[in-house]
Amino acid sequence: MKYAILLVLDKASQTKIGKVRKCLANNGIAQDAFKLNHITITVFDADDEGKVVEVSRKFANDQKFFTTTLSSVSAFITEKNVVFYAPVVTKELKAVHEKYLEKMSKNFRNMEHYWCPEKWVPHCTLADGITDSAMLKAFEILKQNNILPLDVVVDGLCVLQIDSRLYKRVAEFELKSKGIVDREHRVFFKG
Repeated sequence: MKYAILLVLDKASQTKIGKVRKCLANNGIAQDAFKLNHITITVFDADDEGKVVEVSRKFANDQKFFTTTLSSVSAFITEKNVVFYAPVVTKELKAVHEKYLEKMSKNFRNMEHYWCPEKWVPHCTLADGITDSAMLKAFEILKQNNILPLDVVVDGLCVLQIDSRLYKRVAEFELKSKGIVDREHRVFFKG
């Protein structure tokens, strides 16, 4: 099964970014991205979901929440174009990424290349799976509705199961200093 590990942004950031994403949607920009605003640490295959959850729980318990700044708008130009906010890649953000990969290295396989060490481009997706012409429109809308730079608090970790066009939130944890809280399992559809 395929899993994604997400660094979850704080509630205030969820609200601000959510308004921007809603503005994009109201202007016809596709919203295939998962609705929880986050920065993905990695996507990989694993056989033992319990182990993925347990390693993630321990990681969250050891990881203090931290701040980062979303500082620019960028895009991945692919068959499924993606427009996103890019954070400043601080030593702390990079260390969190590397530390999680190290903890999971014995438990995952087929990590997608986007999240490999030294290739990772951290991002907070705003719109995914959009046409070339919609990308230009998205940049215009984002310029008109600019909220950058935006200081965000990374205060949670989410384990997400990915099955085709279906996302299932398997577990979510608050980072250290805010306590560890398991949240109920929920299923979300892309788009």
